[in-house]
Amino acid sequence: FHPFYRANKEAYYNDCTIVGEGSVEEYSDTEVISFDDVNVFPSVNVKVRNVRLYNNCRIDKVLYYAASVFAATGGPLSDVFEVATMEMGRSEDVQILETGAGFIEATVNGRNVLFAKEEALLSRGIAIPESVLVSDDESQFSPDTSVMYMIYQGRLVSKMILSYVVDADFEYIIRQLSDSGMYVCVKTFDPNIDEALINRQVTGNNYPLRVIKYRGTEEITKYSDRTDGGIVSRGTTKALLQTISYCDRIVGAKKTGYVLSVIATIISVLLVCACVVTGKFNEFYSIVPALN
Repeated sequence: FHPFYRANKEAYYNDCTIVGEGSVEEYSDTEVISFDDVNVFPSVNVKVRNVRLYNNCRIDKVLYYAASVFAATGGPLSDVFEVATMEMGRSEDVQILETGAGFIEATVNGRNVLFAKEEALLSRGIAIPESVLVSDDESQFSPDTSVMYMIYQGRLVSKMILSYVVDADFEYIIRQLSDSGMYVCVKTFDPNIDEALINRQVTGNNYPLRVIKYRGTEEITKYSDRTDGGIVSRGTTKALLQTISYCDRIVGAKKTGYVLSVIATIISVLLVCACVVTGKFNEFYSIVPALN
């Protein structure tokens, strides 16, 4: 069977398909695989474990601004805060000002809001009071825990303790990609997601991995209703990556076929030349009718 047909037949059983033979060459040269943060940390694996309030701020106000900002950026926190604010709603007037390692700054209804980790706040000249830093029992922290602060109009108003658990399939996926020589990137707006958070939960931290921060909402992956080719999947991320690996196998099978064809041609030419030189060619030709 044709390698492309066989690969597509296997992909079909994983709810995937390869559209267009041109896609095979495109995906066989893949060196970097990029994931959205929700593929690494599904929303069901992210929880707000504790919220502390400061400077007389109300909990509904904190949740309102958090829901508004992360609804604009997407990611696991978008769903988490949406559930928490279903009755009060959220603002559509959100502008992302700046993002970077450990922070995201935005305006909501014209008010400045900053969500950041301690290191990012310190780098921006914002010091967290010692009483706030030591206010929680260290025993509640685990490898999946992250602490995020909310600064509203220049004032500390909240400290959130969140739990992020890596998707069960991600370790398998990153191991397979690493063995295939591929580099893994995770794209996110979330200030809590970084290489350290992932490596603390993945056995062995020598995998080629980097977390990249979006700079603006215009960089979020756009989807099109039409395309000339590609890989389509209705299954899991694992199934999609398995299908991508088929592209390498198809190209390898084609190259092997080409090599074998060339070798067969060379051997045929050498045999004919040998028969001509030794005078055996006429004898060989005479037995062809008998074989027929």
